[in-house]
Amino acid sequence: MISVKTHATKLWPKCEVRAFGSFSTGLSLPDSDIDVMVLVEGYKDTKSLVKKLSLSLKESGSILEQEEILSAKIPLLKITLKENFVSVDISFNVIDGCKAIEPIKELLKKYPQLRPLVLTIKAFLRQRKLNETYKGGIGSFLLIVMIVGFLQYQSKKKKLKEMNLGELLIGFFRFYGSELNHEQLGISIIGEGSLYKKIPSDQSLSIKNPQDQEADIGKCARQYNNVVKSFQYASDLLKYTSGSLAELIYLYPDRKSKQIPA
Repeated sequence: MISVKTHATKLWPKCEVRAFGSFSTGLSLPDSDIDVMVLVEGYKDTKSLVKKLSLSLKESGSILEQEEILSAKIPLLKITLKENFVSVDISFNVIDGCKAIEPIKELLKKYPQLRPLVLTIKAFLRQRKLNETYKGGIGSFLLIVMIVGFLQYQSKKKKLKEMNLGELLIGFFRFYGSELNHEQLGISIIGEGSLYKKIPSDQSLSIKNPQDQEADIGKCARQYNNVVKSFQYASDLLKYTSGSLAELIYLYPDRKSKQIPA
């Protein structure tokens, strides 16, 4: 973080460097990357900013590994620091990421079950390389909204405090793995949450951004069909066998199952 800030301020003296994402909300895994946003006012070409900072860090000799992700919707610079082997994901002018910190903290207060579910499912997705947003996986913010949407749906049938975390984990896998008709229904967590009928499209997952109802944060999850398969398998393994989380390794083919009707 210090190394990033040092090099960024040399290039753009008036820039701001802020940590955001799971590191700031306490929802990061022990070896998770740190998300850092560099705010450089007056620059719209974020690809050029990525390249400039990448070159500066490379010339410093303080970076063990680095990769420029320029084809993503939000260009990204991924680095690993030599000093402590910490991995950092650097993006530019992504204000929304910083604005989400406080709302997520409020959700954590409202739903005590949210933190353990996020950490468990995040580890589950990471094992399968389905957690990287720029690769079409389920990123942290999307996962948080998905879990809150499930908890809201579940609370309409049964009080959450009457359910243990094991039940909720199986329920989450079942809800997104087989029950939710994601081809026809989308999810909003505004208020007490709701399911809505989607406009026909090619995308598999539709979830409204709670900070901007016009934005759909599910559309970037291009690997969602693979996510569904893994959730189906996890649900079956945990419910019908003596399987444990440690056994959730292999991905099984699709299964036919009853869905929530549109």
